[in-house]
Amino acid sequence: MHHPKDWPYVGYGHQIQPGKPYRRGVQLTEKQADTLLRKDLRKFCALYSKYGKDSILLS
Repeated sequence: MHHPKDWPYVGYGHQIQPGKPYRRGVQLTEKQADTLLRKDLRKFCALYSKYGKDSILLS
């Protein structure tokens, strides 16, 4: 799990994008990081859905 020194990455590899509600120097809890990871996976699986079962690998 990323630490505040790893900015702009938080949680389990999420890269902060401009305008998102994350502050530099704040450590996410495991629950917050897990929620963010699941949200990212849903987003990217949908993006790569045309690849069928391989969409999870590409995500």
